[in-house]
Amino acid sequence: MSGTSQKPLTWWAGWSTRRPLLVLVLVFLTLPPSFYAISRLGLQTNMIDMLPSHHPDAKRYIEVQERFGEPSLVVVLEGTRDSIVAMARELEPRLHDLPGLYNVQGRAPMDFIRRYGLVLQEPSDLNRSLTRLHDPNLLGMLRGLNDDFETEYADNADNLRRDELDVATSMHGLQRSLELMHHHLAGDTAGGTVGDAVDAMIFGEPWALSLDRRMLLIVCTPRASFWDNEAVIAITERVDSVMTEVGTGFPDVEANLTGLGPLQRDEMATVSTDTQWLTLAALVLIYLLLVFNFRGWMVPLRGIAPLALGIVWTLAVLELLFGQLNLFTAMIMLVLMGLGIDFSIHLMSRYYEGRNEGRSIREAAEGMVGGTGRGVLTGGLTTAAAFLALMIADTRGVFQFGAAAGVGVVLTLLAVFVLLPALLALRDRVQERLPHSSGPALRRQSLDWIGRAAVAAHRHAVVVLIVFALLAGVCLWAARHNEYEYDMMNLEPPGLKSVQLQREIPERFGTTDQGAFVIAESIEQSRRLKDELKELSTVGEVASISDWIPAPGWGARQTELLSQLRSDLARARPDAWSDETSQEMLYAEIERLWDNLDLMSNLAFQSGLDRIVRTIDQVTGYDSETNSTDSTAILPRLLHRVESGIPSEDGLRLTRAWYDVASQRLGILARYHVPGIEDLPPSVRRAHLPRDGNDAFLLNVSARRYLFDREALERFDEQTSQVAPGIVGSPKLTIVTMHEILLDGRNGALLALGVIVVLLMLHFRGPVGLLAIVPLLGATLLMLGMMVLLGVKYDFMNLIAVPIILGIGIDDGVHALHRFRETRAEGTERYFDCFRHVGRAILMTSLSTMIGFGNLAFYRMPTVAGFGLVLFFGVGLCFAATAFVLPAVMRLFRVS
Repeated sequence: MSGTSQKPLTWWAGWSTRRPLLVLVLVFLTLPPSFYAISRLGLQTNMIDMLPSHHPDAKRYIEVQERFGEPSLVVVLEGTRDSIVAMARELEPRLHDLPGLYNVQGRAPMDFIRRYGLVLQEPSDLNRSLTRLHDPNLLGMLRGLNDDFETEYADNADNLRRDELDVATSMHGLQRSLELMHHHLAGDTAGGTVGDAVDAMIFGEPWALSLDRRMLLIVCTPRASFWDNEAVIAITERVDSVMTEVGTGFPDVEANLTGLGPLQRDEMATVSTDTQWLTLAALVLIYLLLVFNFRGWMVPLRGIAPLALGIVWTLAVLELLFGQLNLFTAMIMLVLMGLGIDFSIHLMSRYYEGRNEGRSIREAAEGMVGGTGRGVLTGGLTTAAAFLALMIADTRGVFQFGAAAGVGVVLTLLAVFVLLPALLALRDRVQERLPHSSGPALRRQSLDWIGRAAVAAHRHAVVVLIVFALLAGVCLWAARHNEYEYDMMNLEPPGLKSVQLQREIPERFGTTDQGAFVIAESIEQSRRLKDELKELSTVGEVASISDWIPAPGWGARQTELLSQLRSDLARARPDAWSDETSQEMLYAEIERLWDNLDLMSNLAFQSGLDRIVRTIDQVTGYDSETNSTDSTAILPRLLHRVESGIPSEDGLRLTRAWYDVASQRLGILARYHVPGIEDLPPSVRRAHLPRDGNDAFLLNVSARRYLFDREALERFDEQTSQVAPGIVGSPKLTIVTMHEILLDGRNGALLALGVIVVLLMLHFRGPVGLLAIVPLLGATLLMLGMMVLLGVKYDFMNLIAVPIILGIGIDDGVHALHRFRETRAEGTERYFDCFRHVGRAILMTSLSTMIGFGNLAFYRMPTVAGFGLVLFFGVGLCFAATAFVLPAVMRLFRVS
């Protein structure tokens, strides 16, 4: 900064010290509109802030959300099967009535399935259904079921793998049917009707139950776009309220919410609460630090007041720019507290240094602004430029954070230069007018031990630089081998039920909701894509509209098979019940069923088909770990019931009712009705058709296993993209987001470094200022190595730590070099005198910044906590490198 450019600063310092009250009035006038703007400032946390908005995959994902909606609310009921189903029956229609929900998927659309169930099947599947269903009697259906199992799955693991989902799902229906059968054979008709038992055997379980049948899911899609934070949270609260109200009638059921909507709500509540308390804690800690530094309870308030003013101005501007805070910008107050107070500390230290030397208020203020103020201005603008460099990011959250922090630093810098001279002058003028005043009695603004350490580093420059280079090299190696955190649930606040359920549901259901979306242009393309995607080893389930619409080739063969079923039903007659003979036949079929299920379970276990194993073992009661059988499981109990003897009236009542219901159900199924789109249930249409018409069809592809590392994510993405190049979803977006933010961080760091070089060259009128970059870069590498020691993986937030620490850390070097130029001593005495004065200031500013970032480490959001922890150590290492390495660098380049 030239002498000419200093004149406005020194003029302002002199003017404001003569008219401090007028300055305070002018500042006060800015507060009402600022507070009004802040009152309108909201907080939003959602995925769109992390997406690279211009990336084609992000655009496709946003298109899916806007056209089809996001099933972002999941009601989770836990308890016994009967209790959770009873609550679900009462809760589901209440959810349908909520105007804020677009779709509710709970119980399967049984009316549609009872009418079109067979028409939807392929010829091979339809032929199997005839094997199982041609005889509507109880014994006939058990016999058909066993025949089908033996034909399809006896010693055929490939068929089990092909039908893994269907087999696992059918086991729930079979278990429910056998349980109701057991009740009716025991004369207990309260648990459910014979019709329920028949439906369960023919159609399976209508509710989405976990493998152990103790958890039930109801999936809801809000009408509001997922990006409409307030609307999504509002409907989340409404669903929660209805769920709680209905739950009062079911005290044995635990009801909770999960999904992106509840996670977003819980994230926002956590971030909001943590920000308030941690901001207050940071303010108190910084105040105590200033009390210690300036030896007084009132003096620090003069340094905090400009900081508070800068934060108020910043929040007001953010409301004008963005209208709301996000996960990145929510922590801006803590960031500015740590950074903004640095300006006050440097300036106040220089002011009181001048006052202790006997200078007048005006002289001390002008020396403060014209001397140290030059370094503060350069350092502040350099920090702001480093933050603003993040605005090149394609990720909205990173872009807004860079803008918010850059603008915040500039406004805080402005607040300090505007307000601080007036506050200091006002206090000292009042103090001078008090009787018996002896003028300022303040702590000496220097630390001799830092000066001595600088001299030692200067004398042993070679040793210091070799050790520093070795440490930086080791840390560079460690940083290159650090891992990336691809499991987004590890970045959510621990302890939240919504987060816990996201972990638990895949384990309980044997599948994961992680997956992808594909938009097909026709039903036939949708059918083809589903067939191809189902063959992939990484894919668990594919939900498509083709599940509900028959293939065009449905014709003569299927019509012939349905006609045969109608003929079989017409010839069928109800079995007569004979106590001994009927019981023996029933016992034989149940025992045969047990043998078949044992065989299927063994094959599934050998093939790694865990879902089939767990659902079958629920029916048989077999425990592979103890190699024992639970006698309370349904098959052992049912077999024991039949073996113990069945009263004639109970056996006759069950078999006759079974025949009547099964004949009626199968008679409807055997009719030739081909459904069209207009016949589909509303929940199906809303799940697969766009909200603005029927010109596209959505496929939902779920991964077979939970995807928690890069290898699994890339394998799933690679396989599915080969089948459907336009596929997009959370696995692909996780990879894209990490890659793009890594590029954003790298490009931001390079741009910040370039801006720093230019500003240093301009400020120091030559390359001498570039010496401050050497320890800064080394400290940055040490920071990255420290992440490995702390067990902090790279994630979407701490990847931008490098450009931030470059902007913050360069301040120390700027102040050290600037003070060195002003120091008039010679030789090592010059180093001692320079660093003992500037060392105290940069130590205090480093500690204040570390307080700001260190408080972030106490956020319950692990990604924010890790970000704060990394920068906490980064700032400390920058101080150490400046105070103890920069003198060695200066000797190496013979700075005089």
